[in-house]
Amino acid sequence: MSQITADQLMQKATQIQKLMAVAAQESDPERAKALSEQLAAEGRALEELGEKYRQQETKRRGSAGRLEVVLTADQRKRILQKTGIAMETVVIEDEAGALNQTMPQQRPEHIEKLATEEAERRKTAAEAEKVVRARLDEAMADIEAQGNAELSEQLQRLKDDPNFAGGLLKKK
Repeated sequence: MSQITADQLMQKATQIQKLMAVAAQESDPERAKALSEQLAAEGRALEELGEKYRQQETKRRGSAGRLEVVLTADQRKRILQKTGIAMETVVIEDEAGALNQTMPQQRPEHIEKLATEEAERRKTAAEAEKVVRARLDEAMADIEAQGNAELSEQLQRLKDDPNFAGGLLKKK
């Protein structure tokens, strides 16, 4: 099996967004129904690809190669000020176990740097999720504005599916 990349996941999501835009403009009920069925299939394919990616990364990293470090109150405060992300702990990948063995000699600044990097990753991911959610909401509004009952019904079924769009619609 070939390696799945985050870029492949994003490309698939972009394809779905483009297909949603086409479906939003479709006025022929039969073609709209076919597009909605294609959207459902593409959404399931994206979900499967995402699950394979998760499994691949879990296997690659392994669960034994992780270390959770509790941050000090000062570290938590500085990370929150720098990134806007509140963190109590940071999980550090440590496949070889070297960090675990040298933890007593680790400098707090090094741990804080790793935690700040993780906070920045979380912040970036949250911002990207907001953008995707906004685009998805816009595309769905365009579809609903078409006034096509069959297409709107199919869209509602997709919205009710907790796994549609990677579960993005069910996140608060």
